Amino acid sequence: MEVLILNDFCSVNGGAAYVALASARELARRGVPVTFMGAVGPVGAELDHPGIRTVCLEQKDILRNPNRLESVVQGVYNRQAHQALEALLEKKNPEETIIHLHGFMKALSPCVLKLALDRKFRVVHTLHDYSISCPNGGFLVYPTSAICHRKPLGFSCLTCNCDSRSYNHKLWRTARIALQNKVWSLDRRLRFGIFPSQLTQQILAPYLPGLKKNRVILYPVHAVKAEPAEPSRHEALVFVGRLSREKGILLLAEAARRTQLPLVIIGDGDAGLKDSVRQINPGAEFTGWLSQSASVERVRQSRALVMPSLWYETLGLAAVEAMAQGVPVIVPDQCAIKDYVRNGTTGLMFTQGSVDDLCAKIDRLKDGALAAKMGRAAYDWYWSDPWTVERHVDGLQQFYGEVMGEEPVAA
Repeated sequence: MEVLILNDFCSVNGGAAYVALASARELARRGVPVTFMGAVGPVGAELDHPGIRTVCLEQKDILRNPNRLESVVQGVYNRQAHQALEALLEKKNPEETIIHLHGFMKALSPCVLKLALDRKFRVVHTLHDYSISCPNGGFLVYPTSAICHRKPLGFSCLTCNCDSRSYNHKLWRTARIALQNKVWSLDRRLRFGIFPSQLTQQILAPYLPGLKKNRVILYPVHAVKAEPAEPSRHEALVFVGRLSREKGILLLAEAARRTQLPLVIIGDGDAGLKDSVRQINPGAEFTGWLSQSASVERVRQSRALVMPSLWYETLGLAAVEAMAQGVPVIVPDQCAIKDYVRNGTTGLMFTQGSVDDLCAKIDRLKDGALAAKMGRAAYDWYWSDPWTVERHVDGLQQFYGEVMGEEPVAA
């Protein structure tokens, strides 16, 4: 068996790319022939392995392409990606090849999934977001930061201005999903899915009626075992991630101001959002993106990591990484990471979107003894069965084996 991995990006720029590249390298290390095809460079060092053939199209993702007309077309049908994949599939045997699809909406476009299914290859899709069903990919009304329960492509969905940019952008995204699922029926033809959390599985599975096999397989976590952190010795709250409104950073800025605890923000993003955070909480520290080791060190120097997301997320690796260091976490009660946080033991859950409840949970962790106890419990939980890349790929190979025994496409 060989594996053809498809992902928008050929280097790590987020959780989906990290999982795609890390699994590619581990599969190759185990002797599985791997071809990795992506649209956007550069090619990450993770793919520098004799067992990996990399095909990078050196394109821009659709949000960074200065030619707006070109990006509009690319987002729906990326002709270059279609031709490159077609050339690869000509040399592959559907009975010996698994196609593993990760991200495709930011550059590759849905045409790669259609082509693979049309050629009767077995396609496994890791659902890193909700864009297989939801036009904006988040089941979130971005202008109001409210979770959306509308039926995708239903009348109330079509008339809702939920996009983070504009209603015109929402209409374009809606047209893309309509082509993908109403014309090409990709949601009905996709038979094999991998979910990063139980919540993601519960939300998406009803919108994928063709799924015959699906499974939750934990993401690999980059964590080096060290002595557990000592959260009782530190006061700062820490946030790790992209700066965008749906991540709830304004909520956290207000909660940190009210509870009078220092706030450290590791990450970057919307410059206007930074200004808003500074207006709410002038003492907040922005570090920008840090190296893995530097980020871990700042997390270890905190009382707790807070993940204040206003949307479902699909997991929340930053929280798992913090628990691996022995730092307790505070997370929303409707966010996917809740599946892996033991409320009151390894961390605390607050009512999603409620600054009052978030403040209450932060105040609880001002008790140094409680913070130390939770941090140690989080550390013991993680290291009793760590989320290694080896564990992740064990799950992949087992799933691949089951998939190879199934018919490649639904009738």
